[in-house]
Amino acid sequence: MRLARANRKRITLWRAALDFSGDLDGAIGEFRRAIELEPQRAELHDDLGTVLVQKSDAQGAAAEFSEALRLQPNFASAHFHLGVLRTRKNPSKRPRNIFKLEYN
Repeated sequence: MRLARANRKRITLWRAALDFSGDLDGAIGEFRRAIELEPQRAELHDDLGTVLVQKSDAQGAAAEFSEALRLQPNFASAHFHLGVLRTRKNPSKRPRNIFKLEYN
């Protein structure tokens, strides 16, 4: 079952409102319901991952970002979110500064 375009937009706005209001549990529930209806939508998994990060659920967030990338391998937002999460998790493995300035 796919949601009508108008319903998708309404649900996205509702989830965002829950997220911004601080009702992270409500937002997580809405994302999970939307994913049940449309599990192939990578952006839903990515969005859920960002809320899970706010709930300090790094493992759950990583799973959602990874699922988004499985569904859409070139999804830049999911690559970015997963990279930031991994960098925060392992600060010693941060990429070295490749743009080193040199002064003469």
